[in-house]
Amino acid sequence: MRMESIEVGVKYFADMWKGQREYDVLNIVQAYNFGGGFLSHSGKSYSLDSAIQFSKNQAGEYA
Repeated sequence: MRMESIEVGVKYFADMWKGQREYDVLNIVQAYNFGGGFLSHSGKSYSLDSAIQFSKNQAGEYA
């Protein structure tokens, strides 16, 4: 079961990477963690400030 989970995670990341090559690799990594919606928020280049803002927006009242 554990190996299957790793394989699914790697496939998800690889599919995201192949489908979103115009984005900075750090954006792809962050989108793996936050979900694909991060890419539409972030723009093409990674920004820590953008990631923090996205996280706060997602947390809403819990931030």
